[in-house]
Amino acid sequence: MRQKELDKVDKLRQKEQDKIDKKIQAMIDDINQKAMKKQEKIDTKIQKRRNKIDKTGIAEEQIWQY
Repeated sequence: MRQKELDKVDKLRQKEQDKIDKKIQAMIDDINQKAMKKQEKIDTKIQKRRNKIDKTGIAEEQIWQY
């Protein structure tokens, strides 16, 4: 009888732990998704700056050719 009660308590505890784990995983996934979006924005800005530098670099080369 005592073992059955302990098993029941363990099951309940495990269910609660599973709920908590799911919530934590959802939070981690959300944070990772936000981080990826921020990284994409940063990458886009860097790429735009590189393109701008490349264009001005090409323009300077063309000036020096003449």
